[in-house]
Amino acid sequence: PFNGLDKDGVKEMREYLLSYKEQGKTILICSHSAEDISVLCDTVHEMDKGVISEITF
Repeated sequence: PFNGLDKDGVKEMREYLLSYKEQGKTILICSHSAEDISVLCDTVHEMDKGVISEITF
């Protein structure tokens, strides 16, 4: 969700997504960035060759 954003845009988007998380809402994020995922997500579902497995932090 952060591709193409400048530093301020990344900060604003991260704060926006974290506010949803704090409200207990579910957020679906597709990302290759482990940093983004570790900050924003409690549960990660990984897809490999069309098969979904679950990894919980």
